[in-house]
Amino acid sequence: ILRLNDAKAPCLLDLTGALGVTLNGLCLDGANLGAGVHGVFADNPDYGKTEHTPRIERCRISRFSGDGVRLKRIWCFSIRSCMLSHNTGNGVWIRGWDGFLLDNWLSCNGGAGYAAFEENLSVTMTGNRIEWNQAGGIVCRGGGHYNITGNYIDRSGGPGIWFAPRG
Repeated sequence: ILRLNDAKAPCLLDLTGALGVTLNGLCLDGANLGAGVHGVFADNPDYGKTEHTPRIERCRISRFSGDGVRLKRIWCFSIRSCMLSHNTGNGVWIRGWDGFLLDNWLSCNGGAGYAAFEENLSVTMTGNRIEWNQAGGIVCRGGGHYNITGNYIDRSGGPGIWFAPRG
């Protein structure tokens, strides 16, 4: 268990600039500290010349005052068999493309289970349980080329799946 102990920190784990990182079997606990503190965070300045390829697997990421996972300008990512719940923000927030969300539980977040409001493309979402999120299940603006198959979306405070044009 890795538990946040600084309410002024921007995140618990910062993957900015990292290539090929794997997080496996961790419990990340935000302890409801601070405002806008994310669990796993990346704020890359650009998309770079090679894929970032972070893999987040079999992790529990909960009780953050921001998003459970927030990845900006990310290229080739996967989130598998994770529980992202009880975060004040979204379970997962993405700005990027070429991603996989497989067999996750995105539940009881203050925002959406999955959110993407800036450029977002080519994401496969299969076998996820997305429920009890206050702002909706899957909420995207300006996205495209999504493969959304076999997900269970229930009791969202907003739309189950919402795609809006960019602008």
